[in-house]
Amino acid sequence: MLPLPTAPYPRAVINDKPIGFWPLNEHPDNGSGNDGTLAFDYIGGNDGVYSNATIAQPGYGPGLASQFGYPTPSDTNTAAEFGYYPTADSINSYVGGIPNIDFTAAQNSPAFSVEAWVNAEGNSEGTSGSTDPAGTIVAKSWGNAASGADEFALQYSGSSAGGGVGCSWYAQDQSGIPFFAAANMPLDANWHHLVGVMDMPKATLYLYVDGFPAATNTGY
Repeated sequence: MLPLPTAPYPRAVINDKPIGFWPLNEHPDNGSGNDGTLAFDYIGGNDGVYSNATIAQPGYGPGLASQFGYPTPSDTNTAAEFGYYPTADSINSYVGGIPNIDFTAAQNSPAFSVEAWVNAEGNSEGTSGSTDPAGTIVAKSWGNAASGADEFALQYSGSSAGGGVGCSWYAQDQSGIPFFAAANMPLDANWHHLVGVMDMPKATLYLYVDGFPAATNTGY
């Protein structure tokens, strides 16, 4: 059994009784991509596996303290970095193999949400200046809404999304009807909190950035 975290944000997440919670705070980094290292799920034990990732990096707690001049944060958990091992724009950099999670929403099922603390480190476009999504944050399936195969995908977006660089949230219901919402957001070197909500009773997606409503959509 993993000891439950005591810092305010992770405790708030746990008190919401989520399906899963992956802090990505594993350590130490082995300097070789950490292939096979487990990313622990603190709720259901549905652990993932790292591939070509850098772990034990400074997390959102110290980052927010630096950004806003907060006192020393109570949450000093580390973070994971993707897309840079063994070089920048690396492929197959992810946590995968997470079992037993199914977000395909049946009609009139309760709403669900997916949230993450993210830091784009100033990467505002897709690889080599493309307008493809600059990076998937968390997804079920391919990690690309354009494929139509995802149950959901929360991602950074290139300039094709929402008329500017930012983030997007995609989900489809059990019948395969897709929903998509995109918002402009500075992909800077600061930490941001993203939440994607799929409200099936209202057939509506909601995308929140740093606690504020950023986009909504009732169809793809």
